[in-house]
Amino acid sequence: MREHPSKLSMLAPKIRLQLRIFSVLALIMLIVLAHDLAISRVRLTLALGGAVAGWLVGWLVGRTTKFRWDEEESRVVSNTDWFGALVLAAYLAFTLLRTRLVGVWVEDVTQVASVSLALGMGSMIGRIHALGRGIRRAISAWRSADRAT
Repeated sequence: MREHPSKLSMLAPKIRLQLRIFSVLALIMLIVLAHDLAISRVRLTLALGGAVAGWLVGWLVGRTTKFRWDEEESRVVSNTDWFGALVLAAYLAFTLLRTRLVGVWVEDVTQVASVSLALGMGSMIGRIHALGRGIRRAISAWRSADRAT
């Protein structure tokens, strides 16, 4: 049985870049949202509701990405099928229209931007969660197959 490399080195560069981008964006959005909460620009319940709704959307979109172990590259690689591509297109439309969608439920204009930000932050965290789950499953399947040989 061969020695297992670190989990980060087991990921294709594209996946590592995605995780970094999502993490940085989520962190920036969290900082801005915390500032908005601190100066009472948005109610906590609206921010939490937006974050949870965004997480659900991001998690569902993240689940459309399929992960597998590539023996040639000795890394986890990902791909998206046609259904996943349709879901990603819907996600992009949601991202572009989220301020208008939030405006339907939130009347205060100053809170619309903050709730939209909470939706965006939640969707980034949801994507990170779903990607992490898929990556762990691919690595686990590879290790199980590696032990069997």
